[in-house]
Amino acid sequence: MGTFSFLQFQLARNYLDNFFLSRVGIKLFRFTNES
Repeated sequence: MGTFSFLQFQLARNYLDNFFLSRVGIKLFRFTNES
């Protein structure tokens, strides 16, 4: 059970990291395109 919850935590953190990076990437892309 411990390893299962650990894997779930890793997947959730990886998903959040990818979501955050994609959001920041889109903002930076728009900012660089406007200037």
